[in-house]
Amino acid sequence: MSFQILVSTMNNKFHSRNLTLDIPHLIINQITKDIRPVEDKHTINMYTSGLSVSRNEALSNASSDICLISDDDLTYIPNIHQSIQQVFNLYPDADIITFKISRSEGEDYKKYPNKPFYHNMRTLMKVSSVEIAIRRNVIEDKLRFDEDFGLGAKYPTGEEIIFLTDALKQGKSILFYPLTIANHPDISSGSNYSIGNLAKAKGAMLYRVFSSKSYLLCLAFAIKHHTKTPYTLKEFTRELIGGALEYKERMKKEIDN
Repeated sequence: MSFQILVSTMNNKFHSRNLTLDIPHLIINQITKDIRPVEDKHTINMYTSGLSVSRNEALSNASSDICLISDDDLTYIPNIHQSIQQVFNLYPDADIITFKISRSEGEDYKKYPNKPFYHNMRTLMKVSSVEIAIRRNVIEDKLRFDEDFGLGAKYPTGEEIIFLTDALKQGKSILFYPLTIANHPDISSGSNYSIGNLAKAKGAMLYRVFSSKSYLLCLAFAIKHHTKTPYTLKEFTRELIGGALEYKERMKKEIDN
């Protein structure tokens, strides 16, 4: 069973770390500045932007049985590819497996269960993209990231949740396994609601996944999380539902056209 890490980076950032990555890997390097791209056998240079665009290019060019989604700021546990392969061998029915990541101090990046379990729509809401490993035969089924979502897109969040819930709707089996695979810096833009239109983007993501059920989910999300944002409960709810309604109208226009 072969293995490959799929790294998304921009403007040679991953290469500037000068890592010796002894695991098979493919790097998608998006160039948005006037710089000279890195030319090597592991790198595909793209003159585009958008994280989901990068992820999809990686999936389209992947060549191994097991592919691990990655960003350019992770530090992987030594020999982690062997451990991940062992988990996939242990669960041959699992099409996708999500794992754990840790913070710079070594503790878990978030609260994870202690035992393996199969994901449902609710538990997938907590998964980060760099926790995801995929059997490539799932990729060959044309499962892709929605390029309207993710950093650099119109809605700069939620691309991994949409990817995974699309997979679940297609009948894919998605497992969580409590193995720490990498260390991740503590900063994450995915929960900083002072940045741009992140609240509306979250509402749009909820509509993309749950359709008309999203309005109640927007309210529930606002009640739970508004204290972590610069908004009041009413403002945060309005932003979330506004994003859901905006996405609904956008999709309606695309269908009508």
